[in-house]
Amino acid sequence: MKRSLRVMLKSVAVGAIGLSIAGAAAAQPKFQLRWGHYLPDGPFLQLEKDFAANIEKRTNGQVKIDITFAEGLGKGTELLMLTARGGIDMTATAPGYNPDQLRYWRAFQTPLVFNNTKQVIEVLEKVVEEFPVYRGEMDKIGVVWLWACMRR
Repeated sequence: MKRSLRVMLKSVAVGAIGLSIAGAAAAQPKFQLRWGHYLPDGPFLQLEKDFAANIEKRTNGQVKIDITFAEGLGKGTELLMLTARGGIDMTATAPGYNPDQLRYWRAFQTPLVFNNTKQVIEVLEKVVEEFPVYRGEMDKIGVVWLWACMRR
């Protein structure tokens, strides 16, 4: 009798552990994307942080984007090609760090032209739509400018 009680208790314990592991796995996102950023975290990047939070919310937690700031996943000069080669999933980098790959995009780094990130993105969306050379530079290295896809 004691032996069968022990076996039953072990079975219940193993089953409870299995259920807790399954529950924990179900709570984790199916896709965890790594976003390498060249800038340190700050209020100027709120639009990007909101974007990551909205993706997680709209996918009911199935897609989570972890942003690593201040070149934590690679130097500013490396982030674009790390993304192109699959080393990281997403990047935010300055076009000036990649002058050979992003010749036309560098125009958007002119100092004191824009007041905030949203303004830069709105102008970029229009330019990318009207001038195929911008999208062509991205296509050439195998990356997609994500902000251009957000409204479609």
